[in-house]
Amino acid sequence: MERYLNNAALLFRFLFLLLVFGSCDTAPRNIPFPTSDASYSQPTTGKLRFSEPQKLSWITMHPDSVQVVESKFDLNKIPSKPIALGNPAPLSIPMGGHPLRFGAHAGYGF
Repeated sequence: MERYLNNAALLFRFLFLLLVFGSCDTAPRNIPFPTSDASYSQPTTGKLRFSEPQKLSWITMHPDSVQVVESKFDLNKIPSKPIALGNPAPLSIPMGGHPLRFGAHAGYGF
């Protein structure tokens, strides 16, 4: 039974390699460039023209005429909800650190 499994695995590998190498060479080398494609019209070019400038008229208001509405904000009135961060798991070993020495990497541009 093991001999048949080995033969099947070998046959599968051979067919896979044949598929990979055979499919890579089926693309045509010279793809013709369409000289006249009737489905899309060619874009037209023209000069860039700006519109006539328009004068802006600002409405200025005196600061005393603006009514400001003030409201009090109280943090104690905001409902509090607990934050669920999941179950944190401690690390099996502490994290190690390495010093960063820029002089050791003189060949790289920082």
